[in-house]
Amino acid sequence: PVAWYQGVLNVFFQILGSLFGALILAGIFDCDSDMTTNLGSNVIAPGYTDGQTILGEVVMTFLLCMTVFETAVNLDSNCGRNSCIAIGFSVFIAHLLLLPIDGCSINPTRSF
Repeated sequence: PVAWYQGVLNVFFQILGSLFGALILAGIFDCDSDMTTNLGSNVIAPGYTDGQTILGEVVMTFLLCMTVFETAVNLDSNCGRNSCIAIGFSVFIAHLLLLPIDGCSINPTRSF
């Protein structure tokens, strides 16, 4: 079993890592010369609501997590070294569906 504080520490350091990564990007690239004008951060496309976008991100993040848990973590899985194919395919599906909507985060701290 994992202690409760492990989850709190994971969230904290995920957010800290996102902030640090954003600082590195801001230090390397000038926002004005960036063709996306937002250093690759997620922006909701016109025609979609916040609720629709959040629902899409939640569903695709769930798909990725479930795929990882069932193929790479589950001791009863028969995937072996092939779990990376299933994980990669779930990431592909998420990007295929969400890139036009919001840039596809599938990582809550990336959208933070």
